[in-house]
Amino acid sequence: MRRTLIVFRKEFRSALNTPPAYVFVILFLVFSSVWLFFARGFFARGQASLRPYFEIMPALLAVLMPALTMRSWAEEKRTGTYEFLMTLPFRPGELVTGKYLSAMAVACSALVLSLSVPLSVFGFGDFDAGVVFTEYLGILAMTSACAALGQFVSSRTKNQVSAFLVSAVILLILSLAGRIPALASVRGFPADALAWISLTSHFDSFARGVLDSRDIAYFLLVTATFLYLTSKHLRTESWR
Repeated sequence: MRRTLIVFRKEFRSALNTPPAYVFVILFLVFSSVWLFFARGFFARGQASLRPYFEIMPALLAVLMPALTMRSWAEEKRTGTYEFLMTLPFRPGELVTGKYLSAMAVACSALVLSLSVPLSVFGFGDFDAGVVFTEYLGILAMTSACAALGQFVSSRTKNQVSAFLVSAVILLILSLAGRIPALASVRGFPADALAWISLTSHFDSFARGVLDSRDIAYFLLVTATFLYLTSKHLRTESWR
């Protein structure tokens, strides 16, 4: 655990000295606020609900999270520090977890700052604080899955741009997969499978203020799977 925290502190300090972290925070706050107040017309709707604010989160995170994770390993390989990093007395799992925690720390900073939005509108209606808490928990769970997947993609490439684009495309596909059955009139097992792999489908329960253990398990499974795959890939490469 101590070595994981060492990696985390190093990565977090590095993130604060590079533009992607600040771009992520600014774009997250700006686009989510614009979506709520202008695109979805919060005040014109006359409803004490923040669901329109959270409904854009899957697509927003799918595009923005890769900006945080694209440097994880692609930059190490590009600058030649990857080989040196792998010779240090750190296990691949410790390196992967440290980088994952760094990306989550930056994302959580944006989430904390975004609390200004619900706090600013609470006086305009009778909002359910429990529902808002659950919605934020859903964002946190989805962010975790996106961070793990993005780091895995970064470990498979030497180019940051490629890591960003591939991660964004995969996450967008996973976000929109649950909408395909309704659009293409898909029924039966294919529709159930698409709904199960969809990030948005599992986030919808959180957005309604419902804590479903199956959705929590899904996000934990996605996070654990891609962190494991990243560690396994690094371990395989270090043996070559």
